[in-house]
Amino acid sequence: MSFTPRSQQEVVDSLLAFASSDPDVSAGVLPSDLNVGSLERAHLESVALLVEEGEQRMAMAVVSAISESCFRAFGFDFLPPQKASGGVVFTAFSAPVADVTIPSGSQLLGPSGTVFETTAPGVILAGQLTSANVPILCTVPGVVGNVAQDSITRLVAPIANVDMVTNSSRTMGGADIESADARAVRFAAFLRTLVRGTKEALEFAALSASNGVWDARTVEPFMMDPRPDGVPYSGLVWLFVDDGSDATILDVGVSSEVTKLVEGYVDQTGLPVPGYKGAGTRVELKKVPRTNVMVRGTISLRPGGGARWGEIQTALSNAAASYFDRLRIGEKASYQTLVTFLTSSDPDVSECDLSFWKYTDSPLAYDSALSASDLVFYSPSIPLSVGARGVLFSGAALGPLGSPVTYPEWRLA
Repeated sequence: MSFTPRSQQEVVDSLLAFASSDPDVSAGVLPSDLNVGSLERAHLESVALLVEEGEQRMAMAVVSAISESCFRAFGFDFLPPQKASGGVVFTAFSAPVADVTIPSGSQLLGPSGTVFETTAPGVILAGQLTSANVPILCTVPGVVGNVAQDSITRLVAPIANVDMVTNSSRTMGGADIESADARAVRFAAFLRTLVRGTKEALEFAALSASNGVWDARTVEPFMMDPRPDGVPYSGLVWLFVDDGSDATILDVGVSSEVTKLVEGYVDQTGLPVPGYKGAGTRVELKKVPRTNVMVRGTISLRPGGGARWGEIQTALSNAAASYFDRLRIGEKASYQTLVTFLTSSDPDVSECDLSFWKYTDSPLAYDSALSASDLVFYSPSIPLSVGARGVLFSGAALGPLGSPVTYPEWRLA
């Protein structure tokens, strides 16, 4: 039996039928005028409107409760917010005569008052001006911790013989609490993994790791054309895992946990926990190759926007970084989608002509025709590039005139 909320008119009809023929009320006391526009009719219609609203609310609550009960049955809670991480370099204006230690837990100030802490000690060696890269973590979870490079520049409390600090790359990984739509998508993926041994199940296993897996993708190399050298005709699966770092080798902790989930393990109580791979399948973990992408845009502004050009360039760079952060493993970079991100980044941006290319390619000349083609990261001659993802290059590199250019580069039309 299903519940269908009634409309106001349906409720009015029910009230009219009752009010005009109540067996417990004498005919002389019943409403004398129930025609449209009468006072008695208006009273009934007001009550009917409230009843309609109540039934609609109840129907929506029932639908919400049904879906929520599905999540609860599988213990599928919202993913908690995550803290952004990155690294900073400490600098002394004059080389110290003895090692300068930067304590773990030292606090740094980013944009809008965002506070970061070092998660390991750092050191400026005697005779050196800078430290090695020191890992940091935002003190609060959420996307507020994802800040641009060179935006963490102040110490909350002075450190002796340390004059400057900066982050040479963006902080990443900060996320707000999972949205309802994102949880629904993740739940649908989870249901597909209940039958283990599928490609989706292996990806879900990697994404279930508790320590920093951004994305995962399975590839069956024996189905590639041409088939890579040394790959058997069946039974081998490449599992590409993105741990969010620029390193060329997968983080040891991430690799260990993903392997445990894929292969199966024995828990602390001695009970075996089955893995997600199928019998007879060999799974090889692969670090996601990252392909730096150079971006140059010629920007048209609305009247008056030129006065805010510096602020607009920051908004454009943040929008480009956000787009590339959302690319999945093996996903091509779409020209039109990136243009949409850029033109939506600031209300004073009216148009954007764009060119982008791989870091390994020669820079495009300024007078080259702008191309609206997408950028594909897979190269048949490099089998592992099938698991690559594009990332925005941010920094200085040779430009089309042979001199250093800061990318992404934004030019006024």
